[in-house]
Amino acid sequence: MWSTSCLRVVIQTDYSVVDKMQTKAGIIWTLALWNYLAHLLAFVQTTNYQQPAPEDMLYPTDAVQRYVHTEPGSYFGYSVACYVGQSQSFCLVGSPRAKSDALGDQSGPTSSHSNPHTGLVYRIDLDPNLPYCSVVPIATTDEMRQEAGTPYPGFSSWLGGTVAAASNSLDGIQLGCDPRYIYAPEPINRTASGDLGPSQPRTYLGTGQCALYTGASLQYTSVDACYSQEEGACLAGFSADVEPGNQLGEALVALGMPGSYLTEGNVFLGHYRGRELINAMRLKSSPQDLKHMGFNLGYAVSLVKLVRDTDSRTSHKFQDDASGKTNNFRGTSENWGLLASSSMWIDNEYRGIVMLIDQTMELGGITYLKDQWGHIGSFFGYSLATADLDGNGMLDIIVGAPYFTGQKGEEKPTDQNVQVLLKSTKSNRVRDTLTESIPLHTDSQLTGEQPSLDVKWGRLAPDVGRVYVFYGYPSSSVTNSHLLNRDQIRPDYLSRPPIVLSGLKMIGGRFGHSLVNLGDVDGDGTEDLAISCPYCSDADRGHDKGAVLIYLGREDAVLEDSPFQIIWPGDIPRVSPITNCGDFGSESFTVRPFKSFGWSLSAGTDLDGNHAPDLVIGDFDSDQIVLMRARNTLWFDSPEWDLPMTRTLPWSGPDETPCGSECRFHVRLSVAVHGNRALLQQHHHRQLPHAQSFKLHVIIDLDASMENLVFKRLSGRELTNSSHPGLPVNGIMHTVVPVTLTPNELGNIGRLTLLSLALEPQSARVRSFLWKPILINASLLPVSDTMPHLSGSKSVASWMLHPFLGKRYFLSRPLQFANPACGPDNICRADLRVRMMDISDGPTDNLVVYFRERITQRNLTVGIGNLGENAYAAQLRMTIPHHFSFTLPGDLSCQSRLLPTIQATQILCDLGDPLGHTGSDLRPFVFHLNTAGAFRELDVPLHDQPESTGSGNSSDPQMTDRVQQSVVSKRFERELFGLHTQAGQKSVHRDSVIITAEVISGNEDEDLRDNVASITYNLQLTSKIELSSSSLDRTTIDSRNFTVQLYEMQRVHPETLGPEIKHIYLISNNGPSPIEDLWVNISMPMQTEDGEHLVYFLDRVRHQVEDGAQPLMVNKAPEVSIDECEYRNVTTQRLNIKTD
Repeated sequence: MWSTSCLRVVIQTDYSVVDKMQTKAGIIWTLALWNYLAHLLAFVQTTNYQQPAPEDMLYPTDAVQRYVHTEPGSYFGYSVACYVGQSQSFCLVGSPRAKSDALGDQSGPTSSHSNPHTGLVYRIDLDPNLPYCSVVPIATTDEMRQEAGTPYPGFSSWLGGTVAAASNSLDGIQLGCDPRYIYAPEPINRTASGDLGPSQPRTYLGTGQCALYTGASLQYTSVDACYSQEEGACLAGFSADVEPGNQLGEALVALGMPGSYLTEGNVFLGHYRGRELINAMRLKSSPQDLKHMGFNLGYAVSLVKLVRDTDSRTSHKFQDDASGKTNNFRGTSENWGLLASSSMWIDNEYRGIVMLIDQTMELGGITYLKDQWGHIGSFFGYSLATADLDGNGMLDIIVGAPYFTGQKGEEKPTDQNVQVLLKSTKSNRVRDTLTESIPLHTDSQLTGEQPSLDVKWGRLAPDVGRVYVFYGYPSSSVTNSHLLNRDQIRPDYLSRPPIVLSGLKMIGGRFGHSLVNLGDVDGDGTEDLAISCPYCSDADRGHDKGAVLIYLGREDAVLEDSPFQIIWPGDIPRVSPITNCGDFGSESFTVRPFKSFGWSLSAGTDLDGNHAPDLVIGDFDSDQIVLMRARNTLWFDSPEWDLPMTRTLPWSGPDETPCGSECRFHVRLSVAVHGNRALLQQHHHRQLPHAQSFKLHVIIDLDASMENLVFKRLSGRELTNSSHPGLPVNGIMHTVVPVTLTPNELGNIGRLTLLSLALEPQSARVRSFLWKPILINASLLPVSDTMPHLSGSKSVASWMLHPFLGKRYFLSRPLQFANPACGPDNICRADLRVRMMDISDGPTDNLVVYFRERITQRNLTVGIGNLGENAYAAQLRMTIPHHFSFTLPGDLSCQSRLLPTIQATQILCDLGDPLGHTGSDLRPFVFHLNTAGAFRELDVPLHDQPESTGSGNSSDPQMTDRVQQSVVSKRFERELFGLHTQAGQKSVHRDSVIITAEVISGNEDEDLRDNVASITYNLQLTSKIELSSSSLDRTTIDSRNFTVQLYEMQRVHPETLGPEIKHIYLISNNGPSPIEDLWVNISMPMQTEDGEHLVYFLDRVRHQVEDGAQPLMVNKAPEVSIDECEYRNVTTQRLNIKTD
């Protein structure tokens, strides 16, 4: 420690005589304060994603069905679309590089363009018992096009580049497109005479072409969206979507044409009934519409109804139509809307946009969602999806930007101007959203530094990808929806910034390449989302590339930033495919690694009949697709306990003899069951096959407050089987419960009886822990059952049942045994209280710790009292920061353990068993604290796990059963200090240290308000500097007293020129804190304005400490500053003297 010191500055000066003058010295001092408090590292909880356990996965990898193409390089899986037709499940798979076996007559004008790789569209029957892969008969030759009514002559080169499908009661709506279809419009190829000569070369245009099956005819309808010469190479079908109408064979088709009008783009919307085109519209009817506004309009399209009818919302449970696909738009009118994207829009600084377009295609009615958070080339709008993720009945718009480039090591945007804090109602974690454009080089702009080009480019993380979720909120029109047709209502997407999902943040991974609405896969009433990252990889899972991330919607809440599940291809079993496409005579197959897993996605349809929407994932690089079969979900809540209504439970007969069956009581527990309503009704009305039955493993802890099985005080038997009641079981019971639902008072399926028990107290054990309440805990575990369609009939946990999306355990209210030592009601209720006070003698301020003060010993008194009845297993818990060392009171038995998360030590002291009534008097316990380390920098890691330093004996019931000390310790650590896993609050702040004390009782405490006390020590650096001088107030020098005449080149000693003047300044610090650096500034006249010297320094500055040590000599001459001021023709210069 530093002692209070005095600094003595001795300045010896001589003045030559000029005139009688008055010299006045002004002292200006400046203290450079040391940074007295070391920087404390803030605790940050880093949330690393953890894959759920296999029994918790919504898409178990063991249930995968694989389909492959026999010809490598066919791009099988480039596009996928699943649907249900006539109660059968199918999947369309695009294979744009597959070879066509029917080239037809390629002579004549098309011979120069003959190419066997025309592309094909396959239709796979997903029945696992009779799988079959067939080619959809779409024309690939002029002869076939002529028969089908397709414009010709033409040339197919990318058939299957886009597929779309929708379910209906017929064969489903099926659409296959060739966006690179080339044909020669007749007017372009005519000669000057009006005839097309045989030798005249044709001019081919990449117009694109699609084929539509509506289910009303065996022949497809040609969708010719691009027929105008002025539109040019439209690339029609580059993106596509279909939806069924209200009548059989009715379909609505949307096509994106990003090549129209010299790549400015266009959108086509057609209404078909059977093979008849009812109506067709384009967003741009002429080249002047939206001219020079942007490029590639129609890069992605999606048919939407932004507001759903109340009776069709997913929050009213999962409903299936006759086809097996979830359909939330039945019964509504046909006024659909359209989403279309442009990856480069001029008015948006060449960044992407998404248009919300009415079915009328009016240019004035377009709403623009603009990319204000990415950069040019991020391809905002590359992929689109819609889903009701928050259950408010309004579709939310999800936009992918797979080519977004970030910075290496940049987790979140750091600019304070671009962060808005939102909090999920189901999560305490604060979420980031964006409100402004984020510069790519955020760090350099914040620091003001301009790194070199090599540094800038070296920090880029290209193509990591990003996904934006625009939530739909009620607008004024929605508020007044009773005045409008529901189809005319448009939600508000612009008033709030989108939620940003960053995915895995892998360079080149392209997160957001494909998006799909999963439907309500977890059965909570909100739709869910799947996002692909086709080039992400995990070194721990082999060389497979790609991943699909599952995000679960939450009612009235935003998506969690971390996905619920990540589907890695490396986890998929390497088994033979269900069936092959391509060369149907080939049976050989070699397991191929995945190279772009997640390139295409299709979901939202129950394909295997278990009432859960499944997911199909395509990988064109390895020519295969996989069907991920979703698990159905149930969850349980709203427990209802049927417990004894008496105040206390009897536990013994007269003279504490065992009472046996006379003390027996009954307990019953029922819970509410939630999940897919159709599945629950099916199970209620008829018994499902054994492989699909619902079973629960229920673990019943009859005395959860006692950790040791030896001391549990209840035994019981089940009452569900009255004919075979079984033997009593002590402590913990296990049972398997079939999920048999019973109608509630309203006649709806709703509740399940989990347990019905007859319980008896064990008198000998109750006597030792009479005061401790009884808590009954029922925990749920899945029962392993055979999963359908797995090789070897593999058993997994609960194929049809997924209970852990709800509560895992149910705890009863406390039950109390009668205690004769506790007054007329036989229940002891304590009323503990605690006070804290610093009674130290000597410190300047007992509640202030000064930097390096002399007195470092503090006496902290903790007073404890009990105004109620006996307090059993009473304990004192104190938390003392690591900055203070301490000594425990001698009359307390304590244990301690480290709490690194808050940089403190927790002390647990026994107060007696029981602690009786103390009245208003408090029992004092004095803790001796040493504050010498209050300002030191802690070296205890913040992220280490707490380690117990106690030496408790597990065989001692008094030590073992402290109301589950580990649980209470965690509660104390988190709740007492307001700690949460996302928070990271500390008991040490930059200017204070907090010590906290809590008293707890094993039995009930009537008033918890006085159970916690704290004392705060403020940390300060305070010094009191005093300056005094022993020099004369006035010194007069008379030149008449000197007769020495100097001549040129004469050598003169300065002390012979005039009298010696000595100034001594006394600088003292009365503390309590020392100082590191002290500057003394002395101003004095040195010479006249004519340059004549007044003062010469004869001696060095000396520094002498108060304790009488040798003076410290300053080894250099004082610094002299020029031109400070003028006084009576005398220049005053400042002398800066630094003392250490």
